[in-house]
Amino acid sequence: MTASVKLSLMDHYVKKMTMMLANEFNLSVESAMQFVLASSCFKELHEKSFLLEEGDLFHFERLKKEFADKAK
Repeated sequence: MTASVKLSLMDHYVKKMTMMLANEFNLSVESAMQFVLASSCFKELHEKSFLLEEGDLFHFERLKKEFADKAK
């Protein structure tokens, strides 16, 4: 996977997960993006390129679980 493709996929997932998180939990886009960028899910996406091959729902379910766990 080229660096350009990786950056494009990372950008896609950040935008998609931000919007899905904002919609699911009635968050502002800014606070949702801050959570996404600070999440372990995002860190793993950055470190483990093979996860970029998974779909939006796979990543969102992981992010949603992380968000719910931190809200407890």
